[in-house]
Amino acid sequence: MIQVKPGYEDLLLPDLKNWLYSIGIIWGICPDKEIKAFIDQNRLGNEIKIARGRAPEKRKDGRMEFYFDTQFIASGAEQEADLLPMVKKGDALAKQIPPQNGIPGKDVSGFSLTPAPSAPAFLNCGQGVVRHEDLFMAADEGMAVLDQNRTLFVLPQDQSVPERHYTGAIDMDLGDEYKGVNLTVDGSILKNGQVRCQTLKVSGNVLGQVSAAKDIIVKGEIGSSKASEPAKIKAEGNILAGKTISNAIIMTGKSLKAPNADLKAVAVQAFEDIIVKNIFSTGPRPCVLQVGKAPNLRADSIMAMIEARTQKLDQLRCAQELQALETWFAEKTKIKETYLSQHQYLNYVLALLEFKPLSGVSTLEDILGAVNQNPGKWPDLPLAPVNDHWDNAPFVQQLIHTAQTMDFNTLNAHVRAQADIKYGMYKGAVSADRRYTRKYDTEKNKLLQIVQKRKPKIEALKKTIEQLIIRKETFILSQAYRSQQVLPAVRVKNKTEKETIIKGRKAVLTVDQDIFGVKFTEEIKTCESPAQILIQGFYD
Repeated sequence: MIQVKPGYEDLLLPDLKNWLYSIGIIWGICPDKEIKAFIDQNRLGNEIKIARGRAPEKRKDGRMEFYFDTQFIASGAEQEADLLPMVKKGDALAKQIPPQNGIPGKDVSGFSLTPAPSAPAFLNCGQGVVRHEDLFMAADEGMAVLDQNRTLFVLPQDQSVPERHYTGAIDMDLGDEYKGVNLTVDGSILKNGQVRCQTLKVSGNVLGQVSAAKDIIVKGEIGSSKASEPAKIKAEGNILAGKTISNAIIMTGKSLKAPNADLKAVAVQAFEDIIVKNIFSTGPRPCVLQVGKAPNLRADSIMAMIEARTQKLDQLRCAQELQALETWFAEKTKIKETYLSQHQYLNYVLALLEFKPLSGVSTLEDILGAVNQNPGKWPDLPLAPVNDHWDNAPFVQQLIHTAQTMDFNTLNAHVRAQADIKYGMYKGAVSADRRYTRKYDTEKNKLLQIVQKRKPKIEALKKTIEQLIIRKETFILSQAYRSQQVLPAVRVKNKTEKETIIKGRKAVLTVDQDIFGVKFTEEIKTCESPAQILIQGFYD
């Protein structure tokens, strides 16, 4: 910083700069133009910052990005079993984000200012966790736990899953009755049947909808070509099928293993392999088989839990009752606005009927048309009222229709009488509004008191929903890094008919002729070369 003092009148720019160099200030000196303007002003006490260094840019330390709720244990969420941060083998648990060093700065003497070194993030692999470069993956199935913010574990689930049997056919939605058990069905699941469980074994056929957190084994057929709706089978583990699969949608977090099954009009999405006997094109649509893409089965399940709990939250908040009350009050209070609007419009029509320049026009419809076609032609006329209420348009049309049978004097008297009637109805509605308002306030206060008493339950449920949303989002994010032990393939032991569609994560192939005993895999090359589906022998 330099300040103008007495005796600086003859100071020259080169002399000042030479002096700066002599005392070691050589970097970050302000432009000559600014220095010269400062010297030319020559005002005592004026200051200028003659040189400015550059501070080093801050470093960015390394950090860990977690794909599960690391605060689960601390938050006390263990009371909600559905919030358990359960993971599958191969799920991504965390990613190490590398540090970024800061950029050096300089002082006014030209010396480098080194920023503080950045520190990498550190995380230990505990039981059930493996590391692949910067990713920490689940080596086993279980519950993910971050201990002391430094060690990652996947702990085996403590509680054993109970075994249950269901004898006979299922033709209804069983809800969540078997959601937490390993279920064996000694019969079939019919078209109206819906089952949710941990593992499922079915001795008969599956024509309805089933969803399992682990494996599904079906000894009979899946789907039916005669059914109007496809069967829907979802499993986070493997799906093992014994016989024909037709008119069905199948999603699995692992493999579809059906080496003795024929496929007809079936859509399959599997993260790992698909093994079948034959793929036929008979039916309303060709078969579509996709491998390598992880279906968001758990995300869908969590979303269903979010929706169910949101409905419960609305019930606790009396949302439906409050909305019905608001609708009722709005309907009641808008009546007076309708009457007032009609009264204003009738007064406007009276002004038109009594306006002498329009006395030669024969009908009310023609009078209204003349005014609308020539706005501003008669400045002495009052402005037409805003006609935006839903009931006004029919009201005006009825008035025009009634006026067709009346002479001028009769019409004038009719409109004047109607205006008085509408105003009286408006005043009556205003009086009624006071009653409606009192009733509205009373009912609303009752509901709000009920909601206030439920506040602890509401807050707990809100917290649960927030945690479920975090679980859903982090699970979807972790799927992007899910690992595969081997390259997934579609294996067809016998015949693959033409028009069958084979899909990988990026490539799509439509089979153009019947082929036998083949394996389909996806080859993803560089950015310049597109992905493609390869056809090889079944045992290659």
